[in-house]
Amino acid sequence: MLELVILPCLLLGVQEPEPTPVDPPQNLGLQLEPGTTWRQEIKFRNELTLADSAPWKWGLDYQLRIHCVEQRDGWWSLEAKFLDWRLVLDSESLVCDWCDSRYRHETEDEDSSERARKARILLRAWSEGLRLSELRFQVSSDGSVRDWKGLKPLRDSVGAALEECQPIPADLEPFFGEGGLERFQKSVMMALVVPRPQTPVSPGATWSQRCQVPGLLRKEAELERAFTFVKTTSERDYRLALVDVLPIGHWHKAGDRKTSVQIEDAGVSSEEPVSSDLTSADGREHLQLQEDEQNRANRLELWLDTGLVFRMSLQAGFQLPGEGRVFYSLQSQLKE
Repeated sequence: MLELVILPCLLLGVQEPEPTPVDPPQNLGLQLEPGTTWRQEIKFRNELTLADSAPWKWGLDYQLRIHCVEQRDGWWSLEAKFLDWRLVLDSESLVCDWCDSRYRHETEDEDSSERARKARILLRAWSEGLRLSELRFQVSSDGSVRDWKGLKPLRDSVGAALEECQPIPADLEPFFGEGGLERFQKSVMMALVVPRPQTPVSPGATWSQRCQVPGLLRKEAELERAFTFVKTTSERDYRLALVDVLPIGHWHKAGDRKTSVQIEDAGVSSEEPVSSDLTSADGREHLQLQEDEQNRANRLELWLDTGLVFRMSLQAGFQLPGEGRVFYSLQSQLKE
């Protein structure tokens, strides 16, 4: 007869998985050493499409050479010079380009030739103004900016060209007029400086900024942006903080044939010279994020060792009644 023997056995304990490492709090503030010099590559796009018309597009690509002069009382003094710019205008039956002091254009009719002549004057004025401009401003660890100056040569150059080119064609004025200068200045500031916490934070932390910025004509506009620290990452020798940017649109009621347009996430405050019938029933339009295929259209990466903007891509726009729309795009990247 077989006898069943039960042998004692050891019950092996099941080990619990190790906890996922948590990133320690990170200092996202500016941490520059006086004497530091770097380059920033920036691309800014404006696009305006009215009902039953082709898009009007204006683009400016350039590099800035930036130098940290000193740090005093919690503020860094910076100087910046424009380098290697390209200006592009694409509107109805007219495409023109200014790069390396060379002007190129394509036209389809006699009327476009006159617009091309004025566009050349204005593009030359922008180029000359950029060449003469030297930015000076101060920034703090949390991304505050003060004492911004240095664009007077650009304003003077473009102002003289606007006087020479009167009357300004309708498809040129939104980009080359005073509104274009204001949007450009705000895009430069936004490409270089972003708000951030004053104390170290861990992934998941959120913060926001609200400020008043002057409108292009008469109105003040409220600017509000929300940020979320997603995670730390690395690229080559750079330690980076990945941050989501969430825009909140604020719109003012239209009046006197103007519609006030706030593009918060691109650092743009503007009033487009479009007719008041382009507003909705309550006089307001609503900003919408424009995502790209990689879903990275509204994010930024900060270089943790310095707090500088390592890479940023921001896109925002809104639909007008019919098939019209307004679209803004801002890209900024640190160059080695």
